[in-house]
Amino acid sequence: MYLVYPLLGWAMLSAGHFPIVMFGTFHLPPILPANPEVFAVLRQTHTMLAYLLFFTFLAHMGAVLFHTLVLRDGILSRMLPWSVPDPKGQVEQKPLKRCRELRGFKEKTTPAGIKLWWKS
Repeated sequence: MYLVYPLLGWAMLSAGHFPIVMFGTFHLPPILPANPEVFAVLRQTHTMLAYLLFFTFLAHMGAVLFHTLVLRDGILSRMLPWSVPDPKGQVEQKPLKRCRELRGFKEKTTPAGIKLWWKS
């Protein structure tokens, strides 16, 4: 994907007979002859791939918010590069656990092994 998307853009601009300016007066040579039909197909493909990338980003951000705000399972703290795991490979969560217990929440584990906090 990292190589295909720029090549697709280069081919699309070449088919549309647009100049591809890199730095100042340095231009990339066209890789396709000017053809409006090919340009239209490549433009639609380019647009669909852009939407796919955007929706993938939105899905990941939604998953981060879901795990952080709803499940509260600490998945984000385990993924962060500056979090320090304990010897068992788990991120230390004791202060947060104690805070939840003081507010009346109890930890329950689902059959899938996901830990949830419920207000009793």
